[in-house]
Amino acid sequence: MPLARRSPPLARLAPLCAGALALGCSTAGSGGPRPSDSASSTSAAATAPPTATGVAASRASHPIVIYGDTRTGDEVHRKVVAAIRRVEPAMVFHTGDLVVDGTKPELWITFDAITGELRREAPFYPVLGNHERGSPLYFEHFELPNNERWYAVDTPLARFLVLDNYSPLAAGSEQRSWLDAELARRSPKPVVVLEHQPFFSTGHHGGSETLQRELLPVLEAGGVAAVFAGHDHDYERSLHHGVVHVVAGGGGAPLYQQDKRDPRSVKFVAAHHFCVLTAAERGVHVEARTPEGETLDSFDFGAGPTAPASASAPSAP
Repeated sequence: MPLARRSPPLARLAPLCAGALALGCSTAGSGGPRPSDSASSTSAAATAPPTATGVAASRASHPIVIYGDTRTGDEVHRKVVAAIRRVEPAMVFHTGDLVVDGTKPELWITFDAITGELRREAPFYPVLGNHERGSPLYFEHFELPNNERWYAVDTPLARFLVLDNYSPLAAGSEQRSWLDAELARRSPKPVVVLEHQPFFSTGHHGGSETLQRELLPVLEAGGVAAVFAGHDHDYERSLHHGVVHVVAGGGGAPLYQQDKRDPRSVKFVAAHHFCVLTAAERGVHVEARTPEGETLDSFDFGAGPTAPASASAPSAP
């Protein structure tokens, strides 16, 4: 199936919204400047990448998948995507660092070749990572809600809030005002935040002290149940004040080993993986799986205080 030419700016949301509506979902958000819609004659995205134009009603109850940090690991990324497609997801979130340098058109050509069929089958919602470098090629590749940097996706399973760690998030900023308004809605479903940089991590980069200081109290007061991030190329689950924090950075980039200790860390595995979210009896059930089908971790959230599905001790480096 050839790549469809990029839609005119006013029509860009139509395919994405069609897929979301077929799932009984909605995309929300307003305010903030939209990225430029100008096209480059040398861009790999002179034609738009594939986008799901609708999702069969039979997929409405299918899992939601989260993975990220694919970067240069093309062969592993292909295996991860093949495993995700076998799950037949209702939609997919990517936690950022889709490619190693977002300004290079040839890297997006490879990314499209790997993810094209998946993105034809299900709506695909990425998070801006540092390796996207704010490139126009990123924005030319995806049809996203709001200003395409931060946005909300409402599903029957949970409400997802996608943040941009590379735009201001301090009190009074445009993104923070948007986030405050979203959290004030008090969704009856679990609220999940997605961003690139983790609050807590015992991997190579570690957690962001700035985010812990400036943003974490806001999310906890706003009733957020879970946070999914990337940046460190590993899988990790931490628990802080009843909120589960997951690093899902094993989409293909070279793996990082655990190099520090943190009593909040419950599970750490240096393995390529993706996370599968399904409805639990109460709340949301999560499984972290390898491309080969091994379950690395499982837990539930969104039904009161977050607790693992089975007890596991903090892992040692």
